[in-house]
Amino acid sequence: MAFRVQIRRDTLLNWTTNDPILLDGEFGYETDTGRYKIGNGVDVWSDLIYSLVGVTGPTGGTGGTGATGTTGSQGIQGPTGATGSTGSQGSQGTQGPTGPTGSQGIQGPTGSNGSQGIQGPTGPTGNTGTTGPSEITVGSTAISSGINGRVFFQSSGVISQDQSFYWDNTNKRLSIGQGSSPIGALDVRAQGALSTDIAFRVRNSADAANIMTVLGTSDVYIGATITQAGQGHLFNIRNAGSTSIPFAYFDNNSYNFDVDRFCNIKLGFGLIAANSTQSLALGLGTLPSSRNFQQTIGILTAISQGTNDSGFAMSGADTAGNNAIYTNYYGRNIVLGGTTQGTGTRKVVINNGTAPTTNLTDAFQAYSADIVAGNASPHFRTENGSTIKLYQETTGITGASYSSVGGSSVSSNDTFGGYTIGQVVAALKAQGLLA
Repeated sequence: MAFRVQIRRDTLLNWTTNDPILLDGEFGYETDTGRYKIGNGVDVWSDLIYSLVGVTGPTGGTGGTGATGTTGSQGIQGPTGATGSTGSQGSQGTQGPTGPTGSQGIQGPTGSNGSQGIQGPTGPTGNTGTTGPSEITVGSTAISSGINGRVFFQSSGVISQDQSFYWDNTNKRLSIGQGSSPIGALDVRAQGALSTDIAFRVRNSADAANIMTVLGTSDVYIGATITQAGQGHLFNIRNAGSTSIPFAYFDNNSYNFDVDRFCNIKLGFGLIAANSTQSLALGLGTLPSSRNFQQTIGILTAISQGTNDSGFAMSGADTAGNNAIYTNYYGRNIVLGGTTQGTGTRKVVINNGTAPTTNLTDAFQAYSADIVAGNASPHFRTENGSTIKLYQETTGITGASYSSVGGSSVSSNDTFGGYTIGQVVAALKAQGLLA
């Protein structure tokens, strides 16, 4: 049986492109060149050498150019070579079409403003445009006029109105929270009747303190906060400085009533001593003509008692015209139950009254009463109800006699308890109890 042997074969391009490893002794034939290589089992095709075929003959004449063969597949791209030096710039070619605009980059910082250029001439006035609508929008509704008296304001980007904000144009009065019938030039209504419902407040320019506050409870605070004033104060004024008078009422440019920063109270025109604190000063007044003061303890009045002399009288509530307490300044006298003080200074004058009939615990009661008509004297009612009278006896005791136990006569030198009768009589005279 005959065997046919075929050698491995391919074109030069395919051998080079695939670059296989031939077995040891295996032939590889290039069909388009007539050359061949014998493999060694180790080297790839490109590393093998061609086997000698014979002596190369002389080059024949150039044959005619054959038809261009088909382009083979592109081989593997080799590594990029080193960049050569930049050549001289050629002439600019024709500008190509503008490419698409790229995304905008991050905005750089704004440059400084340049100097303002010279203002150009005013251009001609354009034609007047068409008149727009005259309405304004309240909420989402376009209107040409609101409810009479309500004040428009902006709220959440639209013009709004509310019945709590009202202007009475006829009487020129503004209402806040009151409604459509303000009584005064500014009529403010609190939202409630609690101390936390502030109807009106004025703050200083630094917004650090209240100047005036009016609460829903009708409390009024001037220069004070609610926490400083506490609760239950209908009208509270805070001292505003070292030289201020926190509260004053004037009449004809005179102080009729004022309270200074030292808590001194002054009624009527007059002066308070510079070093006074927490005192009450009364200007000269007039005693009331009627003393029938229903449900009162009386009226305290400053009166004049002569040149550079003044005092005060507390008028009682009885109908007899009696004063409860009456004093004067320079005499330093105190008169109880009247106005007559007589001569002398620094004394207490007590007019006759009604003797007490009940006893006081841990106290005695002093009053004036007549021993006989025309002889008023001090009386003292003790805690146990005894009455002690201090007066001078000007007459002898009719029918007085003494009898000793022994029947003997008594001498002024006789003693009792270490005192002679003469010493006892002298002491009673010295006390004014005996004439």
